Amino acid sequence: MKGKKVVFLNYIPSPYRVDFFNELSKKIDLNVIFYNKSMDNSPWKKEEKKREFNHTFLFEQSKLKGIFKLFKLLRSHRNDILVVGGYYLLPEIFTIFYCIFFRKEFILSSDGGFVTKGFFKTSFKKFLIGSANYWLSSGKNTTETLKYYGAKEKDIYEYHFTSIFNNELVNNIPDKETLYKERESLGLNPDVFYLTFVGQLVHRKGVDVLIEALKHDTKKNFETLIIGSGEQEDELKKMVLDSDLDHNKIHFLGKLTKNEILKYLKVSDAFVCPSREDIWGLVLNEAIANGLPLISTKNVGAAYSLIEEGENGYIVDVDNPEQLIEKINLLFGEKLNLMKMNSINKAKKYTIEQMVDDHLVLFNKLS
Repeated sequence: MKGKKVVFLNYIPSPYRVDFFNELSKKIDLNVIFYNKSMDNSPWKKEEKKREFNHTFLFEQSKLKGIFKLFKLLRSHRNDILVVGGYYLLPEIFTIFYCIFFRKEFILSSDGGFVTKGFFKTSFKKFLIGSANYWLSSGKNTTETLKYYGAKEKDIYEYHFTSIFNNELVNNIPDKETLYKERESLGLNPDVFYLTFVGQLVHRKGVDVLIEALKHDTKKNFETLIIGSGEQEDELKKMVLDSDLDHNKIHFLGKLTKNEILKYLKVSDAFVCPSREDIWGLVLNEAIANGLPLISTKNVGAAYSLIEEGENGYIVDVDNPEQLIEKINLLFGEKLNLMKMNSINKAKKYTIEQMVDDHLVLFNKLS
């Protein structure tokens, strides 16, 4: 794409963002302004990828110097396409006010969000979001949220938000022989239905609700893999031990590397996300990329874009273990393989390559 440069404001160089920016920079003249190099509690803190695009960091010294640096960068890029990657943080709020004051057009990009309550908070968000000229939205739920806060529907451009490259997708359900061998290599029972959770073991992720749901299961015909670690880990293990659940059917696997997680996803039968709140939830993308039906709560942004109700999964209420186990039990039977194929086909639309092409639609329009 020839023409104007694109300047993108983004919080930190998380691995999936670096992958996206690397691909995007092959198509456009891209400059990324990161606020920080990492986040203290980020799960990606030690996973740094090579950045093959022009970039800078604002807060290498003090916050004040960082904002002054941002002002100079905005002035130097006054004629370029500007994408503000959010509306919560200080650099984003400063940039939006800058654009209003200097009458500069800008694009507001949002990976997800939900409508929040409170007059002053709502009014301020409407002011910030409504001030943009165009909006980039990660999907259905994000679009509805942006519209609520003043975005014009005709100027909202949706992109297929993901962390998955096209070559990482599975194309078919593994045959039984392959599946059994891979399960045996991981020490799993070859002929069992495996339900998998991946995420931090913290209250927000709702693993306690999953365990409560398992207590309501009367069929007892599957095992659960819980991958991750966190402050609630010991409490959750005790919750299982103190219950009547079969302890041999609930496996706490701890924190694993990305490659190790993928091995377990490839041999699982379904994925569950009982989260109380996730703005998006990229782990759902990883699950469908491996052909897994999804069960997610309605407080996970990705659910509204990735789940076709009854076709490749189900959306359930938050903190509702009875409904959760009811939907889990719907996965058993002849329809399972069809649901797996539906997830595989859905995942084909959600690749980083497609995500780049989605952004180029708007950038080409403005060049």
